[in-house]
Amino acid sequence: MLSIWERTAFGGKYGLAVVGAGITGLFTALHYKRSHPRARVLVLERGPHPSGASVKNAGFACFGSPSELLRDMDEIGEQAALHRMDERWRGLQELRRTLGDGEIGFEPVGGYEVFHGDDALYTRVADGFDRLNAALRSAFALAPRSAASPRRTWSTRNRSAWSEIG
Repeated sequence: MLSIWERTAFGGKYGLAVVGAGITGLFTALHYKRSHPRARVLVLERGPHPSGASVKNAGFACFGSPSELLRDMDEIGEQAALHRMDERWRGLQELRRTLGDGEIGFEPVGGYEVFHGDDALYTRVADGFDRLNAALRSAFALAPRSAASPRRTWSTRNRSAWSEIG
């Protein structure tokens, strides 16, 4: 026999059931609840604490690495890739607004990718940087950078490349 608390807390109909109590699941529930304040939202997690990507990637938040963005541009087209990047960027800004930079320890330190040995991906990214930066400048409505003062930095010794826009 169920107690009244068990019947009222776990029974009934839900407007939304979210599987996963990580950052994506919780923000999905939050946004749904904001737009449907009277709806009941159920968040399910397989264990007592989240254990998926939010935990494994803790401390890492970005809108895409150069290799990922270039791949997306090739596979789904530049406009769709920029739209995906914009959605990620806006999601990161929403996370920061909702939780606060201090609470999550957010530090805007830019980003980088490291490539091993003679990785063909390194050459692909190096060759695609101008295309990527032009697309990102357009998406962020930034003025083109003069050739005399590029911020792009290459290091062939450790096979790493940093993006201009971090």
